[in-house]
Amino acid sequence: MSNRKRYRTRHKENKKMGKFVLLVVVLLATVVAVKCVDYVETIDEYNDKIAQVNEQIDEEEERSVEIENLAAEIQTRAFIEKTAREMFNMVYDDEIIFEKESN
Repeated sequence: MSNRKRYRTRHKENKKMGKFVLLVVVLLATVVAVKCVDYVETIDEYNDKIAQVNEQIDEEEERSVEIENLAAEIQTRAFIEKTAREMFNMVYDDEIIFEKESN
C-alpha cells in the first residue's frame, strides 16, 4: 500500500508541476506575442521614415541636376550677353539700336 500512496502523491505533484509549467509557457508566449506586435509597429514606422528620406533624396538629386544645368548655362556666352543686355542695357559697339518714340 505504501507504494501506491507514493505513486498517487507523485502523480498529484507531477500534475501540479505540469500545470505550473504550462502556465509559465503560456505567459512567456503571451509576452513574446505582445513584443512582436510592438516590433512590427516600430518596423512600420521606420519603413515610413525610410520612404520619406528616400523621397527627399530623390528631390535633392533632381535639384542637384537642375543646379548643374544652371551652372553650365551661366558659363555660356549667350547667357552672359543676355544678362548684360537685360540688366545693364549693354550693347556691342557696332550695333544699331531702335527705340520707340514716345508721344
